[in-house]
Amino acid sequence: MTLHEVLSRTIQFSNNVFEEYRETHTYNDTYSMVVVGLYRRIIELSDGLWICSDHGLKAPTELNYRGLMEAYLAFKYIINDEQLSERRAIAYRVGYHMQQIEAGNYALNRNGLTVDKRARLNTALANHQEFLNQEDVREVVNEWNRLKQAHPQKHAPKWHSLFSGPSSINALARHLSQDMTDRNLMSQLYSFLSVAAHNYLALRDYRPTLSGEHFIMDVRYTINEEVDEFSLIPTRAILLSATLSFCQHFFPTKLEHVREFVQDISECLVYE
Repeated sequence: MTLHEVLSRTIQFSNNVFEEYRETHTYNDTYSMVVVGLYRRIIELSDGLWICSDHGLKAPTELNYRGLMEAYLAFKYIINDEQLSERRAIAYRVGYHMQQIEAGNYALNRNGLTVDKRARLNTALANHQEFLNQEDVREVVNEWNRLKQAHPQKHAPKWHSLFSGPSSINALARHLSQDMTDRNLMSQLYSFLSVAAHNYLALRDYRPTLSGEHFIMDVRYTINEEVDEFSLIPTRAILLSATLSFCQHFFPTKLEHVREFVQDISECLVYE
């Protein structure tokens, strides 16, 4: 199998796990809602990366990969500590509702809103605020507000920074790594992806000629299956790791299926 085929099979398998879980479980509590949502997002971003890479689109592939890493780090940060997992999930959800309220208030201040649109926005804002008013999330809301007020520009805090957590994605990556070498590698990798995300690498798509001039590449790169230019191997590894962790915590009856799948594609993992 090619690298694209291995990742495609991993996406299909993980999506089947997700669909079966969705059909057989409820996930209305905050912890389940957040983790299941992040697992779904990991699958979605892996699929997006596969589609972009299959079309030779290098920059969109990198954007998907950066988003995939962020989703995976959030997923692991929440589930890795059983004593803190519920509070971390609440922190994630509080951050989501706070962001939605900020966006809704911004939209309400725009001119030209119809009466119906304004009414829908007010209803949505009330629903977001209703969650934040619940007694069992008050501690997290208070910490979120404290950090915002403490910021010189009153910026909203990162959800994972609450209660002395990692203050940035880089810090989160280092926090989750097992040793100093891995921490440095993850930090450097994410920093590079951030550079690509902020469009500092547009000139990378020029190639020098023998005469000293430059020509610009096609929008779609030529795919070379012998070289993993599109992060297919690490994406497959991240997705499979997430699926294993998800089954361990939420769907243990599928663990044997995960082992069977890994065994089925094991001959293709020699690339690593």
